[in-house]
Amino acid sequence: VTDAGALAVTDDLTVTATGYPITIDSPTGTVGGNIIATGTNIAITDNSAVTLGAISASGKLTIIAGGDVTDGATISTSSTTTITATGKNITLDEVA
Repeated sequence: VTDAGALAVTDDLTVTATGYPITIDSPTGTVGGNIIATGTNIAITDNSAVTLGAISASGKLTIIAGGDVTDGATISTSSTTTITATGKNITLDEVA
């Protein structure tokens, strides 16, 4: 699953691509609610704050945010996780 331009989602974004990669990488895209995703390698860029809902990546997870990053559900990945929020806070405190 890939985006073809900037997404402007005012509520939750749910992407299920079990067995396939997910790339949502427009630098001007925004999601107003939780980001919920299931796939292999998951890469998400959001121009604003990010709230991660249930994330299940059977590969790498990469998040680039223009604001704070928090989690609202369990994040599961079988490889590396990279979260970038330059000058902002990253708070991951959900317990599996």
